[in-house]
Amino acid sequence: PQYVTFDVWEDNLSEVRKWHHLPQNARVYLSSLSEMVECDISMVSVGPERESTLFGHAAVSLQNFMRAE
Repeated sequence: PQYVTFDVWEDNLSEVRKWHHLPQNARVYLSSLSEMVECDISMVSVGPERESTLFGHAAVSLQNFMRAE
């Protein structure tokens, strides 16, 4: 096992609606996690509402499906 630490973020994410609007430390964390598990992270939720789901580049078709409902 490998123990990795990351810088934290204290920003309120509930109003974030775009992946690139996440705090830098959150994006570094998600990018690093993706590399560690060797899998793209396509969705991240920042709140309970459907609109609080952020989509990465790999989830364009899923994003279009969810918006069509």
